[in-house]
Amino acid sequence: MADSSAEFDGYSYHSQGVQYPGGGEVGVRYHQIVSPYEFSLCYFEGFKTLPTFLYDKDPINLNLNYQTLYPKMRMVGADSPRRGTAPVWEGRVRLHQFGVPYLAGTWTYAVQAEKTGDKWQWAVELAGDKLTEAKRPNTLDLDRAARDAVSGHAAWTPNPRQTVSAEWFVHPDGGAFVTRILYSRNLYSTFRAQRGIPVDRRQPIRPLARYNVNSYLTLQLRYSF
Repeated sequence: MADSSAEFDGYSYHSQGVQYPGGGEVGVRYHQIVSPYEFSLCYFEGFKTLPTFLYDKDPINLNLNYQTLYPKMRMVGADSPRRGTAPVWEGRVRLHQFGVPYLAGTWTYAVQAEKTGDKWQWAVELAGDKLTEAKRPNTLDLDRAARDAVSGHAAWTPNPRQTVSAEWFVHPDGGAFVTRILYSRNLYSTFRAQRGIPVDRRQPIRPLARYNVNSYLTLQLRYSF
């Protein structure tokens, strides 16, 4: 829970509790195709799924007290893919507003290119955000950890029994890099095995760098009946 490692070096963390949301949520999406154009509009009113942290530092005793919150939010957005081209392009934009004084509203945007071939598929997306007002002090918003980043995936299927795929997330300056390489193979008609190697490299200056050594191996066996 830090914007930078230097800012919180040596501090002890103390939770002041969690404030869980109450009430209902509502979302509406309108999708329209008028060949060759396509677009969608959406509206959501509810609560954040990722927490926001309010913290108070005691630099004398090196204590950091924080509270975990899930504030109410309102989102309106639009997206439009451009089909009939190679690759397929899609743009998305959203405005997030929060009903609390400690969070600033944000414009988020993303541009994605995707292409599918006979045995392979790839997609690359650039995402970013802009604050609608000044960021409040002593606030850490996990939703903004992936801002100004490039993500994507690629998959190659040489035959119906095997698939090799990769997913990645990287900041343009290399401050954080996360990838996962997967190999999937049908063993029998009802079994499919998948092995994965996630690789995680993050510099301390990133909000994503709370756990900067987080690589591991995975093995998954699926039975279909």
